[in-house]
Amino acid sequence: MRGTPARTIGCFARALRRLTRGRAGPTLRRTVSLESAPPRPPAPPAQPGDRPRADIVVDADGLLCPEPIVRLAAAIRQARVGQLIEISATDPGMLADAPAWAHVTRHEILGQRSEGERHIFWIRKVHD
Repeated sequence: MRGTPARTIGCFARALRRLTRGRAGPTLRRTVSLESAPPRPPAPPAQPGDRPRADIVVDADGLLCPEPIVRLAAAIRQARVGQLIEISATDPGMLADAPAWAHVTRHEILGQRSEGERHIFWIRKVHD
């Protein structure tokens, strides 16, 4: 798996270029005021086997990079601030791509679970 990190990073970069095509770059660099963030309800204690209840579910199983990130970005655009998106994908690159994408776009990853080859992420939309 010598080439995996470079492939993963390149895949994410291609996805970001595809998502921002035709838009000005600063849209990804907006500042977010912490005072304007909606209050979050306290999370219930995590139990083994518990899964957060998602408002939007994205099934990207069987799709290869960059399509899972493209679908995640589309779901985030449709979601309201504070909603929870669940995405499942079988692409191993998602283990690196989803956290990197969430960091760049400043959304919050609430959890991640791997079940065999399937990787599931729960991401909360923090801002518009």
